[in-house]
Amino acid sequence: MNRTYGEKPLKQSDLVLSVTKTREELEEAIDYENKRSNIDSAKKRAVLYGYDYEGFRQMVLGAHLFSIKSNDLNKFSQGEDSSLSGIYDRKKVVLNSEQTTFNNVNDLSMRNQQETEAFNIIIAEQLGKSELIAKNFREFRKNFDKFYQKDLNEVTAQIVYMLLKAQNYDSIKKIFMMDFDIAYFNKILDVFDFVFKNAIVPNKNIEEMLFIVHFLHELSKLKDFQFQVPGFLSKAEKQYLKQFISNINEQIKQNFPENLPPELEDVVKYYQK
Repeated sequence: MNRTYGEKPLKQSDLVLSVTKTREELEEAIDYENKRSNIDSAKKRAVLYGYDYEGFRQMVLGAHLFSIKSNDLNKFSQGEDSSLSGIYDRKKVVLNSEQTTFNNVNDLSMRNQQETEAFNIIIAEQLGKSELIAKNFREFRKNFDKFYQKDLNEVTAQIVYMLLKAQNYDSIKKIFMMDFDIAYFNKILDVFDFVFKNAIVPNKNIEEMLFIVHFLHELSKLKDFQFQVPGFLSKAEKQYLKQFISNINEQIKQNFPENLPPELEDVVKYYQK
C-alpha cells in the first residue's frame, strides 16, 4: 500500500529531500550548540584568568573562529601566508602583559588595532581549543606538545607561555610529580628565556618576570620536583639554568629595585646551587 504525502503519493525523491533537510537542520543545531558551548567556555576562562574587558571580548571572539590547522599556524608564524600579510612582523612583536592581553605588541603605532586583534584572536582561538588546566602530567604534555616547537617564535612561545600561566598551584603539583619528564623542564626554560629576552621593555614587563620567578618558586617547593631538579640535569643544562636565573635576577634588581619579589632570593639560592 502506498503511503501518501499530503494528497500525493510519497516518492523516493521526497524521502531524499526530507533526509537532506533534516540533516542540514541537525548540523545547524549542532553547530549552534558547539558555538554556544565554546563561547560559554571562553567567558569562563576569561573571568577565571582575570582578563580585562578587551581581553574578555577577544577570548569570546576567538570562540567563533574555525579551527586553524597547525601547518597554517606555522605558515602564519613564518609570515608565509599572503592572506595574513601585514598582520605579523616578528621584529615588532614583544611579549608584554601591560600592552595587550596576550602580551604581544611593543609599539602600537607600528600596527593598527585591527591587525593587533587579528593576531590576538588567533592565539585565543588556539588556546580555546584546549582544556588549559591540566589534571596530570600526561594532559599537560599533550597540550604542551601541541604548541611547542624547538625553534620558538613569537606565536608558539606566546601560546605555551599562556598555557603555563593558566596553571594553578594544584595543577602544578599534579603535573610535576614523579612521572614528570625532566626534558619538559628544559623546554619550559626555553619558553621563559624567549619571553624574557623578547620582553625587556623597562618598567613595562615586570609582570612577566614576576610570574617566571613565582612559577619557578612554586616548583622548587615540590618534593618530586626537588628529586629531579637540579640533580638530574646535565652539566650543560645546569649551566644554562644558572645563567638564566642570574640574568633574570640581575634585570629585576636593575629595573625594579623597589618591586623585588619576596621569592627572588629563594629562587636564586635553589636554582644556582
